[in-house]
Amino acid sequence: MTTENKNQISYGTPLIAWQAPEFLEHKRGPVWVFVMSVLVVGLILYGILTDSIAFSVVVVLLAVVFFLTYNHKPEIVDIVITDAGIKFGPRFYPYEDIGLFWIIYDPPHVKTLNLRITRGVVRQIAIQLGDQNPAEVRALLSQEVSEWKNRTETFSEILIRLFKL
Repeated sequence: MTTENKNQISYGTPLIAWQAPEFLEHKRGPVWVFVMSVLVVGLILYGILTDSIAFSVVVVLLAVVFFLTYNHKPEIVDIVITDAGIKFGPRFYPYEDIGLFWIIYDPPHVKTLNLRITRGVVRQIAIQLGDQNPAEVRALLSQEVSEWKNRTETFSEILIRLFKL
Protein backbone atom coordinates (compact mmCIF):
# COMPACT_ATOMS: atom_id res chain seq x y z
CA MET A 1 0.00 0.00 0.00
CA THR A 2 1.44 3.38 -0.96
CA THR A 3 1.84 6.28 1.45
CA GLU A 4 -0.78 8.22 -0.50
CA ASN A 5 -3.32 5.41 -0.03
CA LYS A 6 -2.51 5.24 3.70
CA ASN A 7 -3.15 8.99 4.04
CA GLN A 8 -6.47 8.67 2.23
CA ILE A 9 -7.53 5.83 4.52
CA SER A 10 -6.34 7.60 7.68
CA TYR A 11 -7.39 11.15 6.91
CA GLY A 12 -9.94 10.97 4.09
CA THR A 13 -9.78 12.21 0.54
CA PRO A 14 -7.89 15.52 0.16
CA LEU A 15 -10.10 18.36 -1.10
CA ILE A 16 -7.73 21.32 -0.79
CA ALA A 17 -4.13 21.63 0.41
CA TRP A 18 -1.52 24.30 1.00
CA GLN A 19 1.62 24.96 2.97
CA ALA A 20 2.07 27.71 5.54
CA PRO A 21 4.16 28.45 8.63
CA GLU A 22 2.78 26.89 11.80
CA PHE A 23 2.62 30.40 13.28
CA LEU A 24 3.62 33.90 12.21
CA GLU A 25 7.18 34.84 12.98
CA HIS A 26 7.51 38.40 14.24
CA LYS A 27 10.58 40.48 13.50
CA ARG A 28 11.70 41.86 16.84
CA GLY A 29 14.62 44.23 16.90
CA PRO A 30 16.85 45.37 19.76
CA VAL A 31 14.48 48.23 20.61
CA TRP A 32 11.63 45.73 21.12
CA VAL A 33 13.83 43.55 23.35
CA PHE A 34 14.91 46.59 25.39
CA VAL A 35 11.35 47.90 25.86
CA MET A 36 9.99 44.48 26.85
CA SER A 37 12.90 43.91 29.26
CA VAL A 38 12.23 47.27 30.94
CA LEU A 39 8.52 46.41 31.13
CA VAL A 40 9.21 43.01 32.72
CA VAL A 41 11.64 44.49 35.26
CA GLY A 42 9.14 47.25 36.02
CA LEU A 43 6.33 44.74 36.59
CA ILE A 44 8.56 42.64 38.85
CA LEU A 45 9.52 45.72 40.89
CA TYR A 46 5.87 46.76 41.09
CA GLY A 47 4.97 43.34 42.48
CA ILE A 48 7.76 43.56 45.06
CA LEU A 49 6.88 47.11 46.11
CA THR A 50 3.19 46.26 46.53
CA ASP A 51 3.95 43.07 48.48
CA SER A 52 2.54 40.97 45.67
CA ILE A 53 5.28 38.39 45.38
CA ALA A 54 2.95 36.00 43.57
CA PHE A 55 2.50 38.61 40.82
CA SER A 56 6.26 39.01 40.50
CA VAL A 57 6.75 35.24 40.33
CA VAL A 58 4.12 34.95 37.58
CA VAL A 59 5.79 37.74 35.58
CA VAL A 60 9.18 36.01 35.93
CA LEU A 61 7.71 32.66 34.85
CA LEU A 62 5.97 34.20 31.84
CA ALA A 63 9.15 36.01 30.83
CA VAL A 64 11.21 32.81 31.13
CA VAL A 65 8.71 30.81 29.05
CA PHE A 66 8.60 33.54 26.41
CA PHE A 67 12.36 33.88 26.11
CA LEU A 68 12.81 30.09 25.98
CA THR A 69 10.52 30.03 22.94
CA TYR A 70 11.78 33.36 21.55
CA ASN A 71 14.21 31.79 19.07
CA HIS A 72 11.88 28.99 17.96
CA LYS A 73 11.39 29.36 14.21
CA PRO A 74 8.07 28.26 12.72
CA GLU A 75 8.16 25.20 10.53
CA ILE A 76 6.41 25.15 7.17
CA VAL A 77 3.62 22.60 7.57
CA ASP A 78 1.18 20.94 5.21
CA ILE A 79 -2.47 21.83 5.73
CA VAL A 80 -5.01 19.56 4.08
CA ILE A 81 -8.79 19.82 4.24
CA THR A 82 -10.23 16.40 3.54
CA ASP A 83 -13.71 14.95 3.45
CA ALA A 84 -13.10 13.67 7.01
CA GLY A 85 -11.40 16.63 8.72
CA ILE A 86 -8.41 18.94 8.73
CA LYS A 87 -4.80 17.82 8.81
CA PHE A 88 -2.51 20.52 10.23
CA GLY A 89 1.09 19.34 10.11
CA PRO A 90 1.25 16.03 11.98
CA ARG A 91 -2.12 16.56 13.71
CA PHE A 92 -5.53 15.58 12.37
CA TYR A 93 -8.81 17.08 13.56
CA PRO A 94 -11.89 15.13 12.45
CA TYR A 95 -14.96 17.25 11.76
CA GLU A 96 -16.78 15.82 14.77
CA ASP A 97 -14.06 17.34 17.02
CA ILE A 98 -14.40 20.81 15.47
CA GLY A 99 -17.18 22.79 17.13
CA LEU A 100 -16.81 26.02 15.15
CA PHE A 101 -14.60 27.64 12.56
CA TRP A 102 -14.07 31.24 11.55
CA ILE A 103 -11.79 33.01 9.14
CA ILE A 104 -10.14 36.31 9.95
CA TYR A 105 -8.86 37.81 6.73
CA ASP A 106 -7.30 41.27 6.88
CA PRO A 107 -4.18 41.10 4.70
CA PRO A 108 -1.35 41.62 5.23
CA HIS A 109 -1.86 41.58 9.03
CA VAL A 110 -4.12 38.58 9.60
CA LYS A 111 -4.98 35.66 7.32
CA THR A 112 -6.08 32.80 9.57
CA LEU A 113 -8.46 29.88 9.65
CA ASN A 114 -9.46 29.42 13.30
CA LEU A 115 -10.89 26.25 14.79
CA ARG A 116 -12.67 25.73 18.11
CA ILE A 117 -11.88 22.14 19.10
CA THR A 118 -14.34 20.29 21.35
CA ARG A 119 -11.88 17.87 22.97
CA GLY A 120 -8.24 17.73 23.89
CA VAL A 121 -5.96 20.14 25.71
CA VAL A 122 -5.69 22.78 22.99
CA ARG A 123 -9.16 24.22 22.39
CA GLN A 124 -8.46 26.90 19.79
CA ILE A 125 -6.18 26.61 16.79
CA ALA A 126 -5.13 29.31 14.33
CA ILE A 127 -3.99 28.03 10.95
CA GLN A 128 -2.24 30.45 8.61
CA LEU A 129 -3.98 30.71 5.25
CA GLY A 130 -0.91 31.97 3.41
CA ASP A 131 -1.92 32.46 -0.23
CA GLN A 132 -4.92 30.15 0.04
CA ASN A 133 -8.28 31.57 -1.08
CA PRO A 134 -10.37 32.11 2.09
CA ALA A 135 -13.67 31.89 0.18
CA GLU A 136 -12.75 28.42 -1.07
CA VAL A 137 -11.78 27.28 2.44
CA ARG A 138 -15.03 28.72 3.87
CA ALA A 139 -17.12 27.00 1.20
CA LEU A 140 -15.60 23.60 1.95
CA LEU A 141 -15.72 23.86 5.74
CA SER A 142 -19.23 25.31 5.95
CA GLN A 143 -20.53 22.02 4.55
CA GLU A 144 -19.18 20.15 7.59
CA VAL A 145 -18.76 22.60 10.49
CA SER A 146 -20.72 25.56 11.85
CA GLU A 147 -19.16 28.92 11.10
CA TRP A 148 -18.87 31.65 13.72
CA LYS A 149 -19.97 34.45 11.42
CA ASN A 150 -18.77 38.02 11.88
CA ARG A 151 -16.14 36.88 14.40
CA THR A 152 -13.30 39.36 14.48
CA GLU A 153 -10.07 39.53 16.42
CA THR A 154 -10.55 39.94 20.14
CA PHE A 155 -8.86 42.78 21.99
CA SER A 156 -6.29 40.37 23.43
CA GLU A 157 -5.53 38.91 19.98
CA ILE A 158 -4.97 42.43 18.62
CA LEU A 159 -2.66 43.27 21.53
CA ILE A 160 -0.69 40.05 21.04
CA ARG A 161 -0.27 40.85 17.34
CA LEU A 162 0.64 44.51 17.91
CA PHE A 163 3.15 43.74 20.68
CA LYS A 164 4.60 40.84 18.64
CA LEU A 165 4.13 38.28 21.40
